[in-house]
Amino acid sequence: MSHKTIFCPEPSFYAIGGTVASCLTQDLPPEEPARVLSLGCGDPRSILFSVQCAKMDFDYDFTCCDIEPGVLARNVILLALIFEGNKSEARNEKLWNIFYHIKLDRESLSALLDQCEKLVSVSVDISSWNNSRYGSFMRMCDKRTLSKLRAQWQTYIKNAKLAGREKKEYDEKFTKALNGTILKVPKHDISSTLASGPLTMEAVESTQSLLRHYWTKGTYSMDPKVIATATIPNPTLSHSFSGKILALYFRSDPLLSIHTGPAFCGLKSAPKVYKKKVEPSHVVKVAKREFFEWVKSFKDALTNKKNKLTIRFFNGDAMSFCKALNYCRVQKSIDTGYYVAPWTTSLLRLDGGDYNEDSENKAPVMFNAIDTSNLADNLGLINLLLITTPLLIRSPLSCVYSETKFRPGDTPINALSDRICGDIPAVSLLFDLAPISYLMHVNSRSSTHAVLLTLVGDPKGGCDGTFGERITWKLASLSDPLSVKVDGIQTKILEYESTQLAHFVFGIYQKMFKPDEHMRDIDLIHYTRGTLVLLLKLVKDRVKTDWDDFMKQFNELVVGDTNLSLGKSNYQELAAQLHVMGLHTFDFLGNYRQAHPDAQANVGVFKDWKDVPPVVCIVLTVSRGALKPLIETGGGAGNPFLHCETWNRGGQNYYSCFHPVFGKVRREGDKVVIDESPDGWHGTSPLVVSFWVPSWTLITHPNDTIVAFGAMPMSPRTTGALALLLRLGQMMRLSETNLISKNVIVTRTRPYLHSEMEKVRTLSFERDTFVPSPLRSVEISPVQVKLDESCQKIASLTIRGDLLVKIAKDKLSSGAEVTVVQSSPCTLQVQFGGLRQTMAFPFPVDVAQAKTKIARTSSYIEVSVPAYYPLTSGGFSHKKFPVSLVNGRPANWNIHYLNLDILPQLDLRSPPALFWITNHLSMMFSDRESIIRQKDEHAGEDWVVDIKESIEHLLGQYAGVYGTSRQMILGLKSPVGKVLVLIFPTDLRLDLGSHTLVMDACILPITPASELAVEVALRSMSHSGISAMATSTDEVTAWCDLLPAFVERCRNWEHRENCTFKRGGIPLTKDFHRSPLCSCAPGNPSVDFLGKREWRGLAPYVTRAAISPIQPVSYLEPVGYERIKALKGMYAEITQEEEAEKARRAKEEEEEKERLEKEMAGKCRVCLKTENLMRCGRCKKVEYCSGACQKADWKEHKVGCKS
Repeated sequence: MSHKTIFCPEPSFYAIGGTVASCLTQDLPPEEPARVLSLGCGDPRSILFSVQCAKMDFDYDFTCCDIEPGVLARNVILLALIFEGNKSEARNEKLWNIFYHIKLDRESLSALLDQCEKLVSVSVDISSWNNSRYGSFMRMCDKRTLSKLRAQWQTYIKNAKLAGREKKEYDEKFTKALNGTILKVPKHDISSTLASGPLTMEAVESTQSLLRHYWTKGTYSMDPKVIATATIPNPTLSHSFSGKILALYFRSDPLLSIHTGPAFCGLKSAPKVYKKKVEPSHVVKVAKREFFEWVKSFKDALTNKKNKLTIRFFNGDAMSFCKALNYCRVQKSIDTGYYVAPWTTSLLRLDGGDYNEDSENKAPVMFNAIDTSNLADNLGLINLLLITTPLLIRSPLSCVYSETKFRPGDTPINALSDRICGDIPAVSLLFDLAPISYLMHVNSRSSTHAVLLTLVGDPKGGCDGTFGERITWKLASLSDPLSVKVDGIQTKILEYESTQLAHFVFGIYQKMFKPDEHMRDIDLIHYTRGTLVLLLKLVKDRVKTDWDDFMKQFNELVVGDTNLSLGKSNYQELAAQLHVMGLHTFDFLGNYRQAHPDAQANVGVFKDWKDVPPVVCIVLTVSRGALKPLIETGGGAGNPFLHCETWNRGGQNYYSCFHPVFGKVRREGDKVVIDESPDGWHGTSPLVVSFWVPSWTLITHPNDTIVAFGAMPMSPRTTGALALLLRLGQMMRLSETNLISKNVIVTRTRPYLHSEMEKVRTLSFERDTFVPSPLRSVEISPVQVKLDESCQKIASLTIRGDLLVKIAKDKLSSGAEVTVVQSSPCTLQVQFGGLRQTMAFPFPVDVAQAKTKIARTSSYIEVSVPAYYPLTSGGFSHKKFPVSLVNGRPANWNIHYLNLDILPQLDLRSPPALFWITNHLSMMFSDRESIIRQKDEHAGEDWVVDIKESIEHLLGQYAGVYGTSRQMILGLKSPVGKVLVLIFPTDLRLDLGSHTLVMDACILPITPASELAVEVALRSMSHSGISAMATSTDEVTAWCDLLPAFVERCRNWEHRENCTFKRGGIPLTKDFHRSPLCSCAPGNPSVDFLGKREWRGLAPYVTRAAISPIQPVSYLEPVGYERIKALKGMYAEITQEEEAEKARRAKEEEEEKERLEKEMAGKCRVCLKTENLMRCGRCKKVEYCSGACQKADWKEHKVGCKS
């Protein structure tokens, strides 16, 4: 395992999305088939939204993985209901109720049960499912997933049909669980405001009471009649993996997953009279409206035969699933060497029918979009990058999405480097995967609303001091179109000096297992030595070095390390995992007699073995009684990490890479079999754990070797951790036994995985490497990577070019001057004697600091350049919006695609209600950029600031937020005053998925071909003039890059075969001496543009574009502090009014608490009996009818129990 095992017997049920829906295809051109892998997929909000965002006939294939079968079972129900149903509002209301409400009315329950019975009837086996109507678009990756989902549907039917005593008991348990959850739900919560994007601050007052309403009423309806009929527990929310009735996470909020921004601004479709406060019921209405639009889009997509839409489901562990897909990719086999998930012996077999080589409906095993939801905060970012990078299709379009929490601060760049455990360029180069907003230092997606809310929000209102950042990772070596043109898409070989590489990987190792103090409150130590071994496997596959020397030096660093307190105790596990993966076998694993000459292999547990392998598996049985301290106090200790341990006179060794499962162990010949118990933590069966250990640790002292199972609190200073320490003692062992006891079995393989080593060793990070043309004139070497003195950062990247052609050799030897110029972010051009050679690097570089070595006799030229770092020269400092040719078609690299026609159109007729636009536009600027703007003469100092200011003015003037009349024709002019491009805005829209604004406009570059038509058309127009923004020289060049990207992102037309981008490059100009757009673009106006009669004459010359703010990168530099200063404390300083509001809320909460206490007076808190009651001996307030009831309630009651 690559992630630590955590004690969590009753995991919360995350049935409803905790982040707002995102478009999973936003970085793919409309013609590109989407192969999407969604890890930790949660509910299908992002799939529904992605389908809604599609612009053309599409080919979408989504593979969804979630550890919780209840999540997938609910998703299938919803999608099946959409497929089966009509488009009536009444039908949509039922879908909304079934999927989101905690309590249902009878009609909704009836529709749910009817659908569940249909699903059960066609899910008898995988064949019946695949041949059913649902199998036409919903597929199961394996038979086990179908079985698990079927069991869920059957349970929903069973629970809904309970009667008599069973129903009464079920309802009582549901009510108790619901009331216990309500106690945790804050009375005022502002976390759902984030779903409002740029209108977050406007949403605070209207949404803060909605979460409480949702939980207390079980529905979002405000209608008393509807609330009165919604009394039946929703079966799909009350049953989950935990086994507990209603384990739904207490902050689950449907409004957090749906875009609610339109509720707080006027739309053309729903004009809004300016009010200071929006009614909460209106917010719910807007959320339902978007959900209904998703339903309609999905239904339409299924009925349109031109579309291809497939959704696949896998129930299991995300990391195991990715490794299995990689195995299937490499070995073309469905029988993988992995368990489905922790806590089960089920093997991961992709036997759903679509992973067979001869399948007609072949499932993808590589993807061009991999979404990891918020798993980075649960599994660790390095784990996610390691398991996803081998599954990424090698294309400039392919990307991995991660969502990570950060804290705003003075040095935010440290936050991401802490997550990735090293210098971002250095680690990105190794992985060939980089955050594109880091490379570009700009973003088209906004998180500034979340940053601002974090800076001014109240922790009691749901703000935990962090903000979520969705980061897009792409293949760094394919970031530069010219580099791709020179070297193709193959992987370039990296060459490291072994000593430097050893120190570099050692630095990552140290950060992986000893995070900084400031991270501990929002992050965990996610990694095991298994993660480190996966990283070393990536190094071996991607790097050219002296591997044996590298391992020797890396091992010496690990052994000699004194910083990690538990480093030595985990060393034997590292040695074992290296051998299992086939990367390295240390001498001491096989030649233990050299270190321990008195050791005898044929004694102790190995006395009947013919030979002893370097690594063996221990299968340890931990009795249920031994787990009692953990079960009783573990939750209060913050869900401790679990680990295995061996101890003897030779030392103490910890093992975190173990597989746990409840059941009983037995032998069948040479094999070990576990009869798995389905009841897990809630049953009576013992716990069985299996883990790899070096054989020599069991041979040297066989009679006094202890095998133990222990716990390690995440937060060792808490009261709960202290209580656990008092129960377990200083060694924190739950169980310990002698190696030769009946509770320990030593075997050659782990249970059921008899060929595990053979299979896991096929895990591959290798991609097709660059093969130079046989007709080449220069022999290009692998890229040599030199690190700085600390071996943590890239000092230089070096390429050597050996000349193969006589004329080039002669010119070089005759003394021709050699010059080096930067051609593009990742390429440089070597020029001498009239000859030119382009060298492409796998990462952006800075040629301004290049060093050359010229060997005129040996006929080679060597160029060393530093890697690009943000806010330095080179790299993407002058080209931040690349559009490249992919498969012969232009494609954006970092400006996301969108469907303008589905985005809400703002009603701009009420300027007082548009203050939020001013606020959002001002948040385009980082604090550094805001300070630059305060200078009197700052134009030309930073072209990014210049272009942001131009966009701010363009959008602001059209919106009319500057106190002047709205400008209907806008433009850009050169530094000498010449108009370069005219902009005809038709709408200002909300880009819901990216939390920003976008101007829907048609642009017209002024060229000799269009100049006369423009002059004639403008004479006949009744307008108040053209407002043209002056631009700086560098800004003009930037606009030539940006306009093609703004056009491409909203394109709903196809490029022609003779597109000028194919032969002229992108853009076609850097100074507007001709149009920067391709020849296919003119004559593609929007419908709204054509609706304006006086503009129609320009239709052949204009092109629709989506112009939006260029966002700062909140994890690179501080954002928001300067804006708060500008607002003069509007949100930052707590006013007397706010203090009074806080006091009022506290009083209301106290009164609510007293009301509940009165309501429960004279009743047992658990079973509601009124006889033989006894008061809690501590608080003297709560009453119980028996000690059993008090014990059952103690976990929840102790939180508020005070003497």
